[in-house]
Amino acid sequence: FLEKVGLLWGVNEISVAQEHFASHIIRQKLEVAIHHLLGKESDEIFILFLPEGELHELGLLYAHFLLKKNGKKVIYLGQNVPSSAVVDTLNITGNQNVQLLCLVITAIPKEELNQMFQVILDKMGEASELSIGGNPEFLNQIALKSDQITIFQSIKGFIDKFNLS
Repeated sequence: FLEKVGLLWGVNEISVAQEHFASHIIRQKLEVAIHHLLGKESDEIFILFLPEGELHELGLLYAHFLLKKNGKKVIYLGQNVPSSAVVDTLNITGNQNVQLLCLVITAIPKEELNQMFQVILDKMGEASELSIGGNPEFLNQIALKSDQITIFQSIKGFIDKFNLS
């Protein structure tokens, strides 16, 4: 449904208002579903965020839902998060066995994107990992090479990586 709404918006078959209305309904449903998920959480911590300038959070909310449904501990920072806030959160968690998830949907200048991820990588512990997903066109701009970075271009890649159901 989300892909179809995005496609229709991209070819001007629906208005921005219609796209926002559909997104709002889905956001509400996801937030209620996340709120009702109870159960034992794993020790592994997932920090979810969108970079500065990124406001498209439905994919991140869906990832939050999938992780919570599978018993993962989630710290949801949301949209438009500066790298300094991600680093602060890493410090608060003790930076042990932390999985960071960032989605990039809209165009962010290549230098800005790489600098932001480098700041985060420099502060991550050895057991932590940064997973980045989103629009393949923008993911191709990520020039950083590290064993601690995983880039996935589909929700299936994310689900497979973390063995989610």
